[in-house]
Amino acid sequence: MALINAWAWSLAPAQEADQLVDQTFQRLEEAPPHWEVATMNLLEQRTTSGGTAEPARELYTLLPERLAARLADRAFRTAGGELRFRVVSGEAGAEMVSWPPLFHVKEKRRWYYSLVITITVQTVPFADSFRVHTSTHLRRWATSSGTRPRRGQGAKVLFDVPIPWADLASERRRLIPNTMRYSHETGKLGWGQRGPVELLGGLDIMRDYPSPADLLAAPEIRVLGVEGIASGIVFSTGMGHHAVGTGLMPGERAEIDAWIEEGLAPVLRRVSDLRRAFSPSRPALLPEAHPGELAKDPESYQRKVETRRAARRAALSAALREPPRVEILWKHETTRDSLINEMSDLLGTGLQIHCEPVDRLVRPLELIGNGVEAWQEAVRARGEEVRERFGSDGVSRRVALTFVEIDKKDLYPSKEVDPKYALRLGFARAHRLTQFIQDAEQTDVGIGLRSRSACLDGLRQLGADILAPHRCGAGVAADLQYAGLWMIRQNSRRKGQYGARRLIAVRIRPDAHEHPVRGWDQGLGEWIPYSDLLANLGASTEPYRPDADEDESSSEKLARTVQQQIRVLLYRLRDRPTLLMVNSPNIRQLWPFLRNSRLVCDQLQFGGDPFQPVALYGPDLRVVLVRDRNGREETAQWHATGGGEPGFASGLWSAPTEEREERVFLSTTDAPPILRTLPRGLRKLFPGPEWLTAPRKTAWNPQALELTVLGGLTEHGEDSAVLWAALAHQSRFHNDHQPLSLPYALQLARQAEEYVLPMAEYDEG
Repeated sequence: MALINAWAWSLAPAQEADQLVDQTFQRLEEAPPHWEVATMNLLEQRTTSGGTAEPARELYTLLPERLAARLADRAFRTAGGELRFRVVSGEAGAEMVSWPPLFHVKEKRRWYYSLVITITVQTVPFADSFRVHTSTHLRRWATSSGTRPRRGQGAKVLFDVPIPWADLASERRRLIPNTMRYSHETGKLGWGQRGPVELLGGLDIMRDYPSPADLLAAPEIRVLGVEGIASGIVFSTGMGHHAVGTGLMPGERAEIDAWIEEGLAPVLRRVSDLRRAFSPSRPALLPEAHPGELAKDPESYQRKVETRRAARRAALSAALREPPRVEILWKHETTRDSLINEMSDLLGTGLQIHCEPVDRLVRPLELIGNGVEAWQEAVRARGEEVRERFGSDGVSRRVALTFVEIDKKDLYPSKEVDPKYALRLGFARAHRLTQFIQDAEQTDVGIGLRSRSACLDGLRQLGADILAPHRCGAGVAADLQYAGLWMIRQNSRRKGQYGARRLIAVRIRPDAHEHPVRGWDQGLGEWIPYSDLLANLGASTEPYRPDADEDESSSEKLARTVQQQIRVLLYRLRDRPTLLMVNSPNIRQLWPFLRNSRLVCDQLQFGGDPFQPVALYGPDLRVVLVRDRNGREETAQWHATGGGEPGFASGLWSAPTEEREERVFLSTTDAPPILRTLPRGLRKLFPGPEWLTAPRKTAWNPQALELTVLGGLTEHGEDSAVLWAALAHQSRFHNDHQPLSLPYALQLARQAEEYVLPMAEYDEG
């Protein structure tokens, strides 16, 4: 009875709980549960019509759980010590969390953290066996007094608890996940609806389980354990500062991988090392001017600087019909001066820049009352301030770029009063693009670095970015265009804000002398300059409102609409050779054909229509599907092997096979410069040569992208899958930015999401 009561109260308001309990007991009496023992093949799979091995559906949850339990039976041991693990169940797999937590001493206090190993089951297009992915990262625990999630956000909590029945002794093997959230009714933190901690508290008559308030009052004591119950609040960046840095370096990760491989043998075997599939790895990037070269060879240094400046000026001239208006709204003179200097240094020519103090525009929104209407009115009021101050150039529609110095988001009392959303909306209605830069006094990152990054992002928004020429040979058509599709799927996260569903398409023509970067305007039915696309997106607050009264579900209607839009886009790309790149995890919910189980080489399918050859949508159309980790570990974590310590390597890779032409490739890039200064063998889990400071270092593993060349290849020898994968891979490299997380056209399409600002019935006044 205690179990049913606790479950009911966790799912329903108080007035409905008793009725829910009665209904549950009635159904149990009518059809009592019957338990049976079943045997399952944990390697069961089938082969789809497209040639992809797909595991039995149950294996996505059962196999990670079984493998995690197998690995957790063993300790991970190195020369520095050993770690023991607890298993945490998840919706997309299982986790192993080292427990009890490790700690690092800094600032005369302990900072706690654990190693996490994530295990998931995945498929690979056209592969003859499914895969198990294991990935490693650090989980930091919030143990500072005063730590709490920001209002409007929750926090994950893991509990180490005994079996609640006193007569059943068992070794603890699991951590129990829960979520603490703010209640809109009480304004206080409580347990989320799906958290089992309240159920356990109702069953265990021997112990008191802590409330969120108890945890926050003494987080360090609780993570160490009180009366046999330990509980850790998972740290997030919105909670403030943590002395332990994120991530692991390749050397330590390789040791863990070897331990996992040993623990899973002979049930599973490691996938063979990949081979380099294409060389060269990078496009024809402009020569880089290193500061150290200035003293040694000033003439060479200056030539490189001028070459890059000339390229940026040419890109800016092609992107805009006339020089852009640039405005700087500053809080600190150092920020203003730094932005001016960096913009001048990037372009090397005079650019008219208007500067004025930002004053009250970046103050928190003023909510008069509560609820949806109060937030909407606050956004309208701030937008009106922007319009009154800057007006709207409705005659020439000349795009302006406005830099706004703004407070760190964590310093605003809540998400509802953060003005960034309202400012972007207001400036977009004045036909201004916005680039925000954090208050100079609220960050440890140097103002020069932040200003340069902001200026480069500003040029990107204007469409004045540079796509480096590929190095894939003369077999690629000189008039090749790149296109990227990205589906924006914003859920309603603020009071009064609707969700958004919008397909974004970006087209890049490197050989174009006017507006080489364009976006598709669904309303106009044409390709418009990228800067106009962003401004139009920001000025249009078109909400997504699911209609529950329709015969068809809103998701089915949306899927049909999106697929029809894609067909139209394919038709509008037929006029020249096209490399179309689609992020399959991003859009497959609305275009189910992109699921691995549905893919067929050189074919496309829309809705319930028959499969059709890719060439039917354009004889020179090539389609590459891009897959990232997507928060579900869909692509494998990686490190480079070879002589010496494991590290990083940039390149396009494929599996060693001679049986058929490979269609699936892996794209990797170098680590950013900040990581190149760290030793590859840096250890953060156990004492080593760098131990006094090692846990404080931030490590990061560049994301590997899976590139699947879906079609449609011709019979020509030079038109191979690896060629099109190499073109997509090389477009991740940029003259001015670190290697991109996605190919360039896809990156621009995704970043347009910054300007999709749906809001209920925004009043133009």
